[in-house]
Amino acid sequence: MLVHQSSLTGKLDTSYANITLSLSSSGNFAVAGDTSKIQAGSFGTYSEDASMINFTDITINKRTPNTSKKHLNGSFNYTYGNSTLKMTLVADTLFYNYNLTSY
Repeated sequence: MLVHQSSLTGKLDTSYANITLSLSSSGNFAVAGDTSKIQAGSFGTYSEDASMINFTDITINKRTPNTSKKHLNGSFNYTYGNSTLKMTLVADTLFYNYNLTSY
């Protein structure tokens, strides 16, 4: 879910996407799924500690930084419990909230 708060009106705009995040024990990740509108399919490397997970998306190039789709890149606060990974990133006026459930 992406939540954007307008700096002019204060109203929240939300968008949703069903995605799959695969994390390998070797430190690689891949994003796939329903990414046609807001979440870019991508891959790269990740590292984590007790509260932060950092993604380095290697699919970003000089043509993609200004895309309207979000690439999984940067440092996120996270929690994991009951087979659910929750990641949050606040950037400018955008709030990125990922609730990923393991099956």
